[in-house]
Amino acid sequence: LQQLASRFVFIDNGTITEDLTKEELQAKSKKFLLIKVDKVAKATQVLESSIKDINYRVLQDKTIIVFNSKLESSAINGLLIKNEIKVREIKVETSNLEDYFLNNKGGAL
Repeated sequence: LQQLASRFVFIDNGTITEDLTKEELQAKSKKFLLIKVDKVAKATQVLESSIKDINYRVLQDKTIIVFNSKLESSAINGLLIKNEIKVREIKVETSNLEDYFLNNKGGAL
């Protein structure tokens, strides 16, 4: 839906709560960093000791999702490599329409 639509209207109990263009939705969507590494425990330790107030989550497939880093992905990549952690993949992602709805509108269907 997010790929096709140019306007998004959120309705709660028959009342429009938000009306966004595609560009406005993209601006409000949160960006996060996905990092796949070989040593998750060591990587999280390095991130915690190097980045103040880091907010992250670890997935089962050795992926770390960093939600609030002010550092560029290249700086985080360099930090991990410097600490002998193999970075298999690193990319910036943006939350999708469903994430926006669940996080900002309560997700009640």
